[in-house]
Amino acid sequence: MVYMVDRDELTNILLNNNGDEILSYADKILELVPELIVCSRCEYEDRVHKDNVYMHIIHVVAGTVGVKHLAKQD
Repeated sequence: MVYMVDRDELTNILLNNNGDEILSYADKILELVPELIVCSRCEYEDRVHKDNVYMHIIHVVAGTVGVKHLAKQD
């Protein structure tokens, strides 16, 4: 089943990579979990976040979220 292969690949990405390495899989994660595409098209309406909702989620999962990733640079 494709689902099992996708699940195993996603599990491998999330469990066997650290921090910034997970960020390099952002496009692949969207491919594996297409339900997240809506998040990639959703921008925050305030100036606190520089990334869209999806990239914010990826930074949180990767454990790399911090002030430098949240604040927009003018």
